[in-house]
Amino acid sequence: MEVKELRFETSKGKFFIVENIPSVLRQVPHDFCDRIGLLYGLTEEQARDIVDSSIYDEYYPNHTRISLTKSALDSIRSLIQSKGWYLFDNPYKHPQTMEIIPASLNWWYEQEQKHIEAESRTFHNPVIFKIK
Repeated sequence: MEVKELRFETSKGKFFIVENIPSVLRQVPHDFCDRIGLLYGLTEEQARDIVDSSIYDEYYPNHTRISLTKSALDSIRSLIQSKGWYLFDNPYKHPQTMEIIPASLNWWYEQEQKHIEAESRTFHNPVIFKIK
């Protein structure tokens, strides 16, 4: 099984995210990092320990930043998405779950490939760590 992992850096330090799976968590070098918590239950206060608390940034896929007034939690989600990752839900539905009739077999195949690719970059139950 390939481990889903995302590393990133903010003004508050270096962080990484992995899926909350016991076999994966056992591999985390706890001597070199501190567990912050599950992203699903992260509080605004915890989020401020990851991103700057006075200005929140909107990150875009080309990694440009635009400062906006938003919550720290929204900023973290935006940062993760700017790295090509998704939180909690795959944005591309599998064609079998769609209530439409496919226009062609080629469309169905392309939609399935998008779903598979996005699933490999979707954290469903992620844990975030701060690197010491």
